[in-house]
Amino acid sequence: MHQLTLDVGHGVTVTSHPDHATAHRHLMRHVVTADYYLHTVATGPAHSSYDLLALAEGRRRPHRAGRATIEELAADRIHPEAEPARSEPAPT
Repeated sequence: MHQLTLDVGHGVTVTSHPDHATAHRHLMRHVVTADYYLHTVATGPAHSSYDLLALAEGRRRPHRAGRATIEELAADRIHPEAEPARSEPAPT
């Protein structure tokens, strides 16, 4: 399970995804929709972080509009509502 955290000027959004690729696709949809540029800060198998850059009118250089992180969640950090449904054995 992976967690995507988007910390942008209007607030923080946290979503859970089954794998890194799905979390990254969700991030890319947000980047395209919001018209941001993505700058990789750090990337690895369990944690990736990115600066979200935006161009302001009349400025030549982009400014940092926020930060995104994708991190792998340890089993003990997964909230029960975020876990896939499991079938329980019937009581005997």
